[in-house]
Amino acid sequence: MVVDAEISLVQFVYPFLFDAWTLEQRREAIEKAQWRGRQGPLVIWQKGRFPREDLLAHVERYLNPPKDTTPTALLWTMENNALQSPSGLGGSANRFLTPPRKEIPFQLTDVQLSLFRVGVGFLTFSAKPKSQEIIDWLDFLHYFRFIRGQRDVGLRMERRTGIDQISPFFPQPAGGLEKHPDGKGNFAEIVNAILNTAAIEGDTKGADWWQEVFVPGQLIPFATLYVDGQDMSEKDIAELLYRVRNFFPSERVIQPAPKI
Repeated sequence: MVVDAEISLVQFVYPFLFDAWTLEQRREAIEKAQWRGRQGPLVIWQKGRFPREDLLAHVERYLNPPKDTTPTALLWTMENNALQSPSGLGGSANRFLTPPRKEIPFQLTDVQLSLFRVGVGFLTFSAKPKSQEIIDWLDFLHYFRFIRGQRDVGLRMERRTGIDQISPFFPQPAGGLEKHPDGKGNFAEIVNAILNTAAIEGDTKGADWWQEVFVPGQLIPFATLYVDGQDMSEKDIAELLYRVRNFFPSERVIQPAPKI
């Protein structure tokens, strides 16, 4: 059973609340936000639009209103330079999710931030393992949720610094090697660094301007997996769907209750 890694995708969503009256200030902060790059500042966000083809017409007009109309929601996508640069999130670095007893190499392909006028926000990450093995995708879907290191889940990063030299790496906005000399940390530090691009004057120093509204320290996964398994039976397909929908890791034994 092999996953087509080219077209399969996993998205992880971090929902949060914030004071609705600060929306315009946060919008201004986001559109001016920069990280310090080696050759100048890195612009972090570019303005986005909600996809028209996925929405009913009246919903699309609601989310993407005409010019000079107060928006209901705002959407930004992370600039490629901020995503890829070693001074940003270091997209060219090697990333490894480190659940217990294994490492899963993965890539982070996209980051989006949306804020709604009612005081609701979503930070969304598109990420996927570099492996084609279904067990790695199931484990990644299960363990990547725990961004604060719960269940002994961590993040390790490294990058090539010479022809035959690999060195530890950690994104500078999330503390860099000064805080993570071995390249090890957790994904919550990256989440915090990204959300702090929307910090404004008046926010309490040392405190988050947002409030978690899901299970603390967890992301919500959404998976689209294309699996090549010519010998898969109907039972195998049903079990795989059950595992994916419930975020079960590969080693989880499924024992349905007997029929009465």
